[in-house]
Amino acid sequence: MKPRKHGLCLSILIFFAVAGSNGCGVVSDNEKVTKAGACSESTNGCVDGRLLHVPSPDWRDQIIYFLMIDRFNDGDPLRNDQGYGLYDPSKESHYSGGDLQGVIDQLDYIQNIGATTLWTTPPVANQWWNEAQGYGGFHGYWPIDHRKIDEHFGDLETYKNLSHELHNRGMYLIHDVVINHTGNYFDYNNEYDPNDPSVGFEFVSNSVPPSAPTMPPLHMNNANNPEHVKAGIYHWTPLIVDLDDPVQESTYQMGRLDDINTSNPQVRKAFKDVYNYWITETGVDAYRIDTVKYVEHDFWNDFFHADDGILQTALATGRDNFLTFGEVKDVSKPMSDLAERKLLSYLGSEAKPELSSAIGFPLHEELGRIFAGGRPTSWLTFRVNAHLTVYPNPYIVPNFIDNHDTPRFPGSEVAMKQALALIFTIPGIPVIYQGNEQNHVDSRQAMFAGGYLTDADQFNQQSELYQFIQALAQLRQSNKIFSRGSMELLQDNPTGAGIFAYKRSYNDEQAFVIMNTAEHATLLNRMPTGLPSGQVLEPIFRHGNNTSALVVGPDGFLIAEVPARGVLILKAAGQSSAQVNTPHRIRVDQDYSAQTLKESAILSGSVSKPNGTLALVIDGNLENSISVTADENGNWQTLLPAVDLGFRQRFFEMYSAELNVTSERQQYSESIELANWDVRFSDPLNDDHGRTGKLFPPTESTFGKQMDIEAVQARSAGDTLLLDITMHELTDMWVASNHLDHVAFTIFLDFPGSEGITPLSLLQADAPENFKWDFSHVLYGWGNFLFSSDGASAEQPGRKLGSAPDIKVDKGKRTITIEYSARALGQNKWAGSKIYITTWDRAGEGGIRTLSPEGAAWEFGGGEPNEPLILDELLIELPNQ
Repeated sequence: MKPRKHGLCLSILIFFAVAGSNGCGVVSDNEKVTKAGACSESTNGCVDGRLLHVPSPDWRDQIIYFLMIDRFNDGDPLRNDQGYGLYDPSKESHYSGGDLQGVIDQLDYIQNIGATTLWTTPPVANQWWNEAQGYGGFHGYWPIDHRKIDEHFGDLETYKNLSHELHNRGMYLIHDVVINHTGNYFDYNNEYDPNDPSVGFEFVSNSVPPSAPTMPPLHMNNANNPEHVKAGIYHWTPLIVDLDDPVQESTYQMGRLDDINTSNPQVRKAFKDVYNYWITETGVDAYRIDTVKYVEHDFWNDFFHADDGILQTALATGRDNFLTFGEVKDVSKPMSDLAERKLLSYLGSEAKPELSSAIGFPLHEELGRIFAGGRPTSWLTFRVNAHLTVYPNPYIVPNFIDNHDTPRFPGSEVAMKQALALIFTIPGIPVIYQGNEQNHVDSRQAMFAGGYLTDADQFNQQSELYQFIQALAQLRQSNKIFSRGSMELLQDNPTGAGIFAYKRSYNDEQAFVIMNTAEHATLLNRMPTGLPSGQVLEPIFRHGNNTSALVVGPDGFLIAEVPARGVLILKAAGQSSAQVNTPHRIRVDQDYSAQTLKESAILSGSVSKPNGTLALVIDGNLENSISVTADENGNWQTLLPAVDLGFRQRFFEMYSAELNVTSERQQYSESIELANWDVRFSDPLNDDHGRTGKLFPPTESTFGKQMDIEAVQARSAGDTLLLDITMHELTDMWVASNHLDHVAFTIFLDFPGSEGITPLSLLQADAPENFKWDFSHVLYGWGNFLFSSDGASAEQPGRKLGSAPDIKVDKGKRTITIEYSARALGQNKWAGSKIYITTWDRAGEGGIRTLSPEGAAWEFGGGEPNEPLILDELLIELPNQ
C-alpha cells in the first residue's frame, strides 16, 4: 500500500436445478459499546468479560467486508486532532476522523448486507505525516509501532471491544499486517553505494510524530550510526526502479518506504512476538498481509510455521484454520497465467509452506476488462480456469472488484452488478469494499458525513446496490453450491462481449450461471444443461427485465435470447412438463471454420421450414443481425461481411427465433490490411508546458517526458479507427495494468453532425475553437474508459459506456495503439471526425493530479490551481471521405 501515485438492462441468468452466537456477551464498561448478554470466565473464549476466542470458521462460506478505518465512521471525534494540524477532511492526504468506535457503531450496517467477516486497514500506530511525499499515514500502512493502536483510531480496549462485538454476532475479525516496510524516514536520492550505506543517506525532514519508528528494533534506522548499521535492521537501499530484478524487489524501497531486513533473526523474532500478541490479546481470526512479494519466501515460512510462529499461537487459542492471505499485486496479461503462478509461489510447498492464500488480483483485473471494457469473455474463461487450477484451494482466495489501492470499478452500475454477481457465484471469498454498496466513485471517499468527499452519511441500507449485494449474499449463504461446489465452464464469446456460462455442482445440486456482458441482446446457442428435454426454468429473482420461464430443448441444450445486462435467477420448476416439438434444422453449405476472410463471402444453406425468416448473427449480436428469408424450398443465401481494418476473430450462427433453432457456430478470422486512408500528424517535441507555456510536471524523479506527444498516425477502414500515438518517452516502472505510467490521456471525439459540448470535463478548460466533443476517452496506467457527452459538464465526465477501446503498448517504439469502433459509439463512419488529444497525469487510484504555482513531488507546478490541466495537446482532423 502506498499513497496515490500513479438505458440498458443487466443480464445474468442463474439457473438453479436440484436433483433429488456464540452465547458469550458482556455489558461493557465502555458506554459506546453495544450491550449484550452476560459473559463469565467459565464461558469458552471469554477474557475479561469479552468473547475474544472462537473456533475458526469454514472460510469457504465467508463474505468479507473491507473498510478503511479513517474513512469509515467517526465514533469518537475527540481523537480526530492529535495536535499536529493533520486532521483535515477536505484533503485526501490528511486524516478524516474515522476510528474503531465508529466501526463498532456501524456493525449492524455491515452485518445486514450479508458480511460474515470484517477486515480493516491496519489499526496500529503509524507515521502521521511524510513531508517528502506531502502525504499522511491515515491509511495505516506506514507502521511505526506494531504493538500499539494508533491514537487516531482508539486504544487496545476499543479494539478488544470490536473483536467481542463481532464474535458475539457470529462474525470474525481480520487484522491487516505490514511487514515489508515502515514509513518514509530516510532516502537515497543522489548517491548510493551498496557497500557503504552512509553514502547518499539522508533523513526525511519534518516527519510526524518521530524521526524513526518506535518499536524495537525498528528504531535503529540511522545509516550514519555504526551500531545501527551493524544491527542490520534495514536494507539500506534506494527506490525500486526495476521490478524484474529480484534483488531490488525484495530489498529496495517500494514507494520510498524504508525496507526492513526481514532475513535478520532479531527482526523475525520481533514480528512473531507482536503478531502472536494480537491473536492472544485481542482474538483476531485471520491475517491479511500487505506487500507480500517484496519479502523473501523464507520469512513467510518462518513467520507462520515455526514452532514460535503465528499458526501455533492461533491453534493454542482454538483456531485450527487461521486464514493468512497476502497482497501480491501482480496481474496477468490476457490469456496468460504468469501472475497466478507468482501468487502461487507465496503459498510455498508442502515441505515448506508459506501463506494459505493470496488476494485475487489477476481476476480483479480481468473483471474490469470483461465487464467494463467489453473484452472477449473467453479471456474470463481462461482467467477463471487459472483461478481454479493454479491455486491449490481456490475456495479461499479473496475476490474483489476494487479496493483502497485501485481505481473504483471502471464500468457502469449495471456492469458492476455483473462483476459482483460473478464473485458471489464462483469459488473464492467475496470481498465487499466500503462504498461498493453506495456506488462510490473515489476509492478513498469517507462513508460518514463530514469525512473526505462526503456531505451526508452513506450508510443507506435502502440503496439499490446495498440491496443487490444483500440479495447475492443471501443467495450464497443459503446455497452451499456457490461457496463449496465444483465449477465447469460451458460457453463464452471469443470475439468480444457476450455470453459467459458455467455450471456449479454440489452433492445432488446443479446450478447454471449465464451472463451476457454485452450492451445488446445476445444469442445463447445450444448450451448443454444435462437436464431433461422440456425442463422448465422459472425466475426466482428479478432485477431489471422481467423474463419468462425458459424450456430446455432437445438433447438437454438451451437456446435463448439473453437480454443486455439485468439480473435474473431461475430454478427448475419441478419435473419436466413442457412439450418439445420435433426439432427443426438449419444447414449451412460452406465451412469457414478456421479460415481467414480477406473480403466478404457468400453464405447459403437451407432450413427445414419453407419461407422462414432467419437471422445471420455475427459474434452473438442479435441487434446487428442480418435478416435472411428462405424460399418455398427452404433454401436461403446471404453475404458474410468482412470490411473492418485489422485482424480479428469472429464467429457466426444462423438463427430462427420462430423455430428456436440455430446452426452450429462457425469460428473464423477476418483480416483487412488496406486502410481507406492513412494519415500522420506531428507535434513539436518539448512543448509539454501547457497552454501558457509555463507548466512543469511533478518533481518526483521518475517523471520525465512521458506526457510529451511526438506524433499521431490515424488509419481507418469499415468500423475501425487505429490511432498510433508516439510519445517522447514511454515508461512502465510502476507495472501498471495498461503498461504505461506518468501519463494520462483524455482524448475527445467530435463526430460531424452531432451536437456535442465544449467544456472539457475535469480539465478546467474548454475545447479548441470549432470543436464540440461527443465522446471522451480516459486512458492511463490503471484506467481505460469511454464517456458520452450526455450529462457531461466541466465538473462531470458524462455517461460511462459499457466498453473500452483495445490498447497495445510498444515501449521500444514508444507507441500506444488505440483501436476504436464507430459502431460501439453509435456512429457509422469516421470520415470528417476531429480528435483532440490531451495529456496530464492521474494517481493509480484515478484522481487527477493537482496544479500549484510551486509544484511538488506529486503535483504539477507553474500555474494557479484553476488553470487548464493540460500539459500537451494535439488536434487532428480525419479525412472527409
